[in-house]
Formats: sequence, structure tokens, C-alpha cells
Amino acid sequence: MKLILITGLDGSGKSTLISRLEAHKNEGTAFLRAPVINAEVFEENQKLYKASLFINWLNTEADSLNVPQLKAAALFASMLIFKDLLEEFRKKNVDLVFCERHPLIDTAVYARFYADKMHPKSIPVATLAEIDYNFNAELGYFTKMMNLKKQDMPHGALHALLLLMYNWFYIHKKFALEHLKELFSVEMPSKIYYLKADADVLFQRIAQRDVLEPHETEKVLAKFIPVYDQVLADAKTETEVVNANEVKHLDGAYHQIRKNYFPAL
Repeated sequence: MKLILITGLDGSGKSTLISRLEAHKNEGTAFLRAPVINAEVFEENQKLYKASLFINWLNTEADSLNVPQLKAAALFASMLIFKDLLEEFRKKNVDLVFCERHPLIDTAVYARFYADKMHPKSIPVATLAEIDYNFNAELGYFTKMMNLKKQDMPHGALHALLLLMYNWFYIHKKFALEHLKELFSVEMPSKIYYLKADADVLFQRIAQRDVLEPHETEKVLAKFIPVYDQVLADAKTETEVVNANEVKHLDGAYHQIRKNYFPAL
């Protein structure tokens, strides 16, 4: 199965590009988004389906409560589940998957910003307890994946998962490719399309959104750009950089990708 990653910072146009490509989806092609997952695609696997719905709920709840730790947990969980989502596509004989985030690329960028924010101590105990109670089975999916035992979770499953993230990324600084492969058990995409734009352009595009995430400031986005450059250089995977500052270049990328992967159209 071939995996094509279309990635870039917030406002780069990756979601729009993927949506345009999805209009040409055929039986052997699938699209995988994160951290908001197309959960209905995985209904045949009820455990995976419910875990995906939980991630989507957690992502929305993070915005509603303005709690960046929950936003980080949603992204982290979507990256953990990534390999299982791909396996479901394999079972359905999908041979080409387009994704807009990838555990070995995007985690290496975003975890650098969210690492110090992942500690569960700043989330009200009542909030953690309520989520644990309402989503016990779904959280069990992830704690089993991370080999967490009952004695590892004295303050609940979500607390333990957040603490694991905090220790992995903030305390031990395990951002390197070999560490991420160990954590997520996935391989690199076959090809990467990186939509690259200047920070002021990115921020101008996202400034009108109803909710801005903690990293969505022009200053932070500017810091992310060289990190993305380095992560992609270290990946040693075929990468095409698309100038995402102008819509005409994004249109050009769309037509080129469509020509490469949907030649009958």
C-alpha cells in the first residue's frame, strides 16, 4: 500500500487540497485525516470506530474548554491509532492512501511546542475523572496500546497517557526519528508533498477562524517553518515542496497530483 502525505502548517491549504483530490476517490483509494478522523469509514471495526469518535470528541472538547492539554492528547491519540487505521485500509484492499498528517513528520514538529503543556496537572481533576468515566472503553484502547497496567494509572487513564506524553517529549526530548518509530510503529510515507508558506501568509488565512489553537500565532508559526524543513530533511523521503504562498501554486499542485495518481481523469 502506497501512502502519500500532504502536509504543512495551519493555513497552508492542505485540507482544501485533500478535499479537492477526494472528489476523485475510487475503490482503491482512501483519505486519512487527523486529528479529526473520518470515523464512519471504520464502522466495521467497532473498537476502532469508537476510539476514532472519542478522538474527534476530545478535539472538539479541547476547543470548547480552551484546554491545550486535551488538544495535544487528541493529536497524540490520532497518531497512536494511525497504524490501526492503515491496517483497516489494507483489509479493504486499498492500495493508495492520502493523509494530511503523519506520526513521524507532524509529531516531530508539533510536539516541540506542546511538550511542556502536556502535563495533566493543569487540567481540573474533575474534568479528567469525568472523561475517564464516560470513555473508559475508548481510553482502554490506548492504554493497552501503550502497555499501561492498572498500577501505572493511579490517577486514571487519561492522566497516565498525558503524563506519558509529557515524559516522552518534554523530559526525555525523544523527537528523533528512531524514537518516533519506536512509539508509533509506522514507516515513512512513500512520498511527501510539503505545502510551505510564510508565517504572515499562514496567519492571515487562519486569523478569521472561530477558534485559534495556542500555536496559531504568527510568531510561533515562524518558528515552526525551520523545524519542518529539518524534520523533512532528516526523513530522507522523496519530498516535493509546494510554494503555498499563492493559490496558483496550490492549483498547480492539485493538477499535478491528480495527473500522477488519477491518470484516467
